[in-house]
Amino acid sequence: MGDHTAALGSRGDTPEGDSGIPAAPRVRTREGYYGALTVLADYGRYMIGWDGRSKETRFVTVQRSRFFGMFKVVAHYPLTDEGWSRAWQDFMSLQPDQGTVERTRVALAARAESKVSVLAGRELAARTLAAVPEVIFLGGYSPDALLVARQSYDLRFLDDRLSVSQPGQAVPLADLAYAGIRSIEIGGPGLVRSGGGFFGGGRGVAGAAEGMAIAAMLNAVTTRTRIKTIIQIQATDSELFFLNTRTTPQDLRIHLSRCLGAVRNAQAAAQPAVPDSQRTGPGPGTVVDELERLARLHETGMITAEEFARMKARLMNGK
Repeated sequence: MGDHTAALGSRGDTPEGDSGIPAAPRVRTREGYYGALTVLADYGRYMIGWDGRSKETRFVTVQRSRFFGMFKVVAHYPLTDEGWSRAWQDFMSLQPDQGTVERTRVALAARAESKVSVLAGRELAARTLAAVPEVIFLGGYSPDALLVARQSYDLRFLDDRLSVSQPGQAVPLADLAYAGIRSIEIGGPGLVRSGGGFFGGGRGVAGAAEGMAIAAMLNAVTTRTRIKTIIQIQATDSELFFLNTRTTPQDLRIHLSRCLGAVRNAQAAAQPAVPDSQRTGPGPGTVVDELERLARLHETGMITAEEFARMKARLMNGK
């Protein structure tokens, strides 16, 4: 059979129409294909649903037999918004139990919410460059992040930002634009001990203490795994550490190569353009600073050895 959802208009996208009639449910193909009589709420004597037992699936009002509990179709209606409106009005004229009406509205709301969730998931998947599921948050700092240490989260690299969410969920608990990310380092447990730029509100003793606390947590949560890949994300005002026990650092860098490229492009685009009239060539201090920046990018895997050599040559030539 064809896709029954195509028969419905825009009203099915809203929970309830202006007349108080709930929006028509989206009857998915598989729900009518098996030739079943389906009611939204199996409760009381009169119900509403759809009938897929004939060649064309239709909305129906249904009556339950007093003696044998079997369903009997009262009337059929087209699988359209207008057909649903007529079916609902006739359903209410049958004076169903209030419990049936309430359960039917709850079922309709759940179907509408599920549809919205599916659409949001598809849109998110279309924007995803790569994902790293179920990594453990070790700690760090971010003013807007709602993350709990030792809990698992999904890292989702979108086209313009990094999103951190509950496993299998789309709602971000932390959201970092690529233009604001300074570096993404992927390595072993040593990354935790060398980090600490924002821990405890700053560097120094407080930062070192927080770094040691996270290192201790790392040891506690990795007693049964051989793979201990650390993902360190540094942004303008954030530093986050995650543990991936499924993928080695090398394989994870390969998996995220496209994402790291997107971060580099966003960083470059965020740099202010310098007019040609103001370009006098880099001074000695500027060259050294830029070389150090390129070296850090190379060390963290954000640029390849070939890209590092090419950029270094251009810098030394004053281009």
